[in-house]
Amino acid sequence: MKLPWQKNESGVQELELPDELVTSIKAGAEAKEGLSRIEKMLKDQADVQAKKDADDKAAKEAAELTRRKKELETQNDTLEEQVEQLMLEGRTKDAINLVTQGTTAAVLEVKADNARRELFEDAEKFPYYNGDIKRKVDSLLASQALQFRVNPANIENCYHTVLGKHTKELVEGKLKSRFAGGSGSSNAGNTGGAGDDGAPKGKVDDEIRKIAKQFGMSGEDYAKMLEADGIGY
Repeated sequence: MKLPWQKNESGVQELELPDELVTSIKAGAEAKEGLSRIEKMLKDQADVQAKKDADDKAAKEAAELTRRKKELETQNDTLEEQVEQLMLEGRTKDAINLVTQGTTAAVLEVKADNARRELFEDAEKFPYYNGDIKRKVDSLLASQALQFRVNPANIENCYHTVLGKHTKELVEGKLKSRFAGGSGSSNAGNTGGAGDDGAPKGKVDDEIRKIAKQFGMSGEDYAKMLEADGIGY
C-alpha cells in the first residue's frame, strides 16, 4: 500500500482524495458551470432589452421628427389650406374651431372691455379706480384669460385685490379717489371731460388705442368718451 506522499514509477507524487471530497469538488465545478450559463443568459437578455430600448427610442425620435416637420409645414399653410386638410381628415370640429377661434377671441375681448367699463362706471362703488390703482387693476385683468375677464364678479375681485394691497395708504388717506381732483376753475367750461383744446386730459397709450380700434374709434375719441363717463384710464 502506497502512502499519500509516495511517488509512482514516473516520479509523480500521488495523492488519493476521499470520495466525499471528490464528489464535492465535482459538484462545485458543475455549479460554477451552471452559474456561467446563467450569467450568459442574463447578459443575452440584457443585450436584447438594450437593443429593444434603442429601437424604441429611435422610433419615438423619428415619430417626433415627423410630427415637427408636419407642424412646420402646417404653419406655412394658409388658413384655407389648414381647414381643407382638417376636413379631408374628417376633423370637422377642429376645422370649425380653427375658423372661429380668431373671431371668438375678438368678441370676448370686446365683451371683457365692455364689462370692465360698465362695472367701473359706478364711481361711488369704485371710488379709487383711477391713477395708479386703475393701472394695476387693468394690468392684473390683462394677465387673466378672456373667459375670466368677461365676468363682472372677477373684475370686481381684481379691484379689491389691488386695493387690499394699499390698505395702509387708504387708511392714511394717501389714496386719491375719483372725486378728489377737478374743482374750481379747472372744471369751468369743461362739460365733456376733455381738455380745453378738446383733447383728452389723460395720456392715450397703446392699450387705449388697441381697445378703441375694436370699436372703430380713434384712441383720443375713446379716451374722451371714458372721461365723459367719469371712468379713469
